[in-house]
Amino acid sequence: METHVLRDVPHAIWKSLMKAGDLVRLCMVCYPQYDGKMGLIIGSHVCQPSSTPKRWWKVMINGKLHPYAISTSDMVLINATR
Repeated sequence: METHVLRDVPHAIWKSLMKAGDLVRLCMVCYPQYDGKMGLIIGSHVCQPSSTPKRWWKVMINGKLHPYAISTSDMVLINATR
């Protein structure tokens, strides 16, 4: 199983790595309630309040959609759908 850490990866690269249907693990520091659980990416949007665009993701965990969008930097890609 191949794992990609997406921290500090340029926008163009992570955009091609992650998409709806991929399995991810969330940062244990930011999301301790999901420790040991995998999430499923449902969708995304790009927020551009500054000069650097940042992608935010809708993630489903344990059959429930997380109530807030999650930053790419707070996830690790577990299994990519291709």
